[in-house]
Amino acid sequence: MSQQNASSFSPSLDEGLSGATRVYFIVGDPIAQVRSPAGVTGALRAAGRDALVVPAHVAPADLPAFFTGVMPMRNVDGVIITVPHTFSAAEY
Repeated sequence: MSQQNASSFSPSLDEGLSGATRVYFIVGDPIAQVRSPAGVTGALRAAGRDALVVPAHVAPADLPAFFTGVMPMRNVDGVIITVPHTFSAAEY
């Protein structure tokens, strides 16, 4: 992952997104109550990383398909796992 000067990134999600932006997913079911994507994205950007956290509402039955789709994505640097996937996601 390339790093740039922290001052070159806006903490706003409206600015600074490009084809070089790194993506982290936070996966859960439900996911609407999760507040961490904005805070973690802000911290990443404040640290000079061109990255953002995207919430993904994934039902337990769809978790294998989610990982099948995400694994070949070269701009995805990680997946944050929340309930109910905490243990079932370990196989991926």
